[in-house]
Amino acid sequence: MHQKKLPTMPGVTIVTPAYNSVTYIQKTIDSVLNQDYPNLEYIVVDGGSTDGTVELLRSYGDRLKWVSERDHGQSDAINKGWRLAEGEILGWLNADDYYLPGAVSSAVAYLNEHPQVGAVFGSLAFINDEGVIYGYKDPHDFNPRAILEYPTQMISSTLFFRKVQLASCGYLNRDLHFAMDYDFYLRLAKVGEIHYIPRIMAHFRVHSASKSQSQVSRHLSEMIQVYRAHGGRFRLSPFWIRVAALFLWSRIPESLRKLFRQVLSRLEIGEVTIERPK
Repeated sequence: MHQKKLPTMPGVTIVTPAYNSVTYIQKTIDSVLNQDYPNLEYIVVDGGSTDGTVELLRSYGDRLKWVSERDHGQSDAINKGWRLAEGEILGWLNADDYYLPGAVSSAVAYLNEHPQVGAVFGSLAFINDEGVIYGYKDPHDFNPRAILEYPTQMISSTLFFRKVQLASCGYLNRDLHFAMDYDFYLRLAKVGEIHYIPRIMAHFRVHSASKSQSQVSRHLSEMIQVYRAHGGRFRLSPFWIRVAALFLWSRIPESLRKLFRQVLSRLEIGEVTIERPK
């Protein structure tokens, strides 16, 4: 799909889904509001928090838009935000992650210079509960045709895409609560080119309370559901090796996993790359 070239300063809308997220969300919010891109809309969709999240959102005044009401989960919240969005470029940033300076402007510049591209994403750093880096995601050999077998090539915290893509690929599947990003990437790749930008755009927090860490069995079950729905088969492949590795990792006591992340934070290697991306 060939896209029209964007205006010099197209509107960008970032959506953050939240629920009882007061522990980390202030860092998330500040990372968006402190971006150097001027035409930026920020929407936080809260699921009815009772931990002080709403009071924190209120303290930002008109610097952001927010709504707090019961919803049907994270996918539903993100969709709600995207439907409210006025920007021509969209993204979503979870309430325990945060952008690095220049993330938005670098994504817009790339999309402006490459009108045939529908979406871009970048590198990221993994951080632990305390915010210490323990590894990097640097998919320098990204292959959009291999997303089915390599679902973690992309992570939503660094994804920016054109709003017109939603008309073709559809919104997030609100029946999915763990693998909705994987399903969305596969559909997004079918309606436009996805390119990788070799720049660290965000920090992705891995902690024991996050859904992907605390409910691994449900996460893997949804990944398999999505894999099969998009034509994946039960055979020896990178996908099934990844699933097996995640299952075995989940069997390790959290205290040992946390210790492992602390060791990696000293080495700065993590699960992905030894050399820090530029």
